[in-house]
Amino acid sequence: MGSVQLSGTIVKEYLERFPKVPSLTLARKIYLENKEVFSTIETVRTVIRTYRGKCGKHARDKMTEKKFYDQKPAPPTLPKSEKENKETYIFPTQCNKILIISDIHAPYHDPEALELALNYGVDHGANTVLINGDLIDFYQLSRFEKDPRKRGAKFEIDCVKQILKYIRYKYPKAIIIWYKGNHCHRWDKYMLAKAPELLDIEEFSMYSIFGLAELQIILIDNNRGTKAGKLNIRHGHEFYGSGGVFPARSYFLKAKDNILVSHVHRTSEYTEPNINKKINGGWSIGCLSDLDPDYNPNNSYNLGFAFVETDKSGDFTVHNKKIINGEVK
Repeated sequence: MGSVQLSGTIVKEYLERFPKVPSLTLARKIYLENKEVFSTIETVRTVIRTYRGKCGKHARDKMTEKKFYDQKPAPPTLPKSEKENKETYIFPTQCNKILIISDIHAPYHDPEALELALNYGVDHGANTVLINGDLIDFYQLSRFEKDPRKRGAKFEIDCVKQILKYIRYKYPKAIIIWYKGNHCHRWDKYMLAKAPELLDIEEFSMYSIFGLAELQIILIDNNRGTKAGKLNIRHGHEFYGSGGVFPARSYFLKAKDNILVSHVHRTSEYTEPNINKKINGGWSIGCLSDLDPDYNPNNSYNLGFAFVETDKSGDFTVHNKKIINGEVK
């Protein structure tokens, strides 16, 4: 074996055994134990530094064996985020005639008002139905004080399933979307508090319980929101605070953009031009449920719904409808 090859073999053996010993200290040890091979300590140190990649870029590029190179500790990194994806659901462009109904609060719904709203959509060629929150009341799942004599969750679920089947019957080819409101979210809160072990079982999800796959109904999760063209649509509970005296203006100031909400059970409209004279606004729509609920018997609620038309540019028209004395106004 040649002297160069022998010296390299010896140095590698020592590097395997003493990987963390400084180069000069290791060179002295190797030299003292192998004087017949190495002429000086500096010769040994040079070989060590070459194997450790410390003799410059040119020498490193020529080396084929790099396992003795000093491994620098990985730089610190930020931890992986648990942030959830809550992208807004954007209506496809073909969804340009949208019937928006909300706050039905089944089984405390108003059947005549709901029928009028659905018929209006049919008569005006709606190709999309958005149930903009609180289709179901989930009275017994509420954290508030409740009357145990009232109907339970099973009755409410069966009632909603019947309503959904009826909507699909009225709109056999339309896209139907159900966006969760705060009352719908009561189911998720109840499961988190009472049965967290069942959360990952699909059969206990709202999508399965209400048979939405069979009815081809899209379920949009709480707090995600939807958007039709340039019109942002939310249930309304996502914003801090209530709708105040003038809900449309209140929500417009919170959103700082075009916004339509439900939640407040009141019809209102507010528009104003921006600096470029472009009209922006806010709209709140009426409900399709009992106007005299036990929790708020003295209120300013009204029955109503909305019909939204959009064009290819994203511009939109909101037809904000009230139902008065059995007629759409």
